[in-house]
Amino acid sequence: MEIPIDFPVRPLTADERSTTKYVRSCGLCGRSWDDGASTDWTPNYGERCPFEYFHDDDDDGARTVPDTGSYIPFAVMDDGGTLCTRCVVDRSNPVHLNGNADGWRVEGWDHSGNVDTDAVICDHCGRVIVDGADDDG
Repeated sequence: MEIPIDFPVRPLTADERSTTKYVRSCGLCGRSWDDGASTDWTPNYGERCPFEYFHDDDDDGARTVPDTGSYIPFAVMDDGGTLCTRCVVDRSNPVHLNGNADGWRVEGWDHSGNVDTDAVICDHCGRVIVDGADDDG
């Protein structure tokens, strides 16, 4: 779906990506934006794509990241593991909502506001999602 001309965040061109300091990109739609620009949609601390409302919905909804406000969301998988939002929206990963319990099925979502002590690590890429007790959300 095309981004409306009056939408406050514009996708960056290849030339703009090479000269913009705070480039963020969406693993789902492939669009990039300037996360240093101050709009109602950016900067985006929850790692959500400002263009998510314009994403093509061609999967079973497993890649839809819930709005958790200022908290950092993460997926809880069928095997009890966790995935960061980057790995969930990355189309090279076989994430799904329905079907076999294979470690890639999303059972639900949680966020950093519910983490008291233990760090939360992405089981796919190893990224620290939440630092644990030191995280203020």
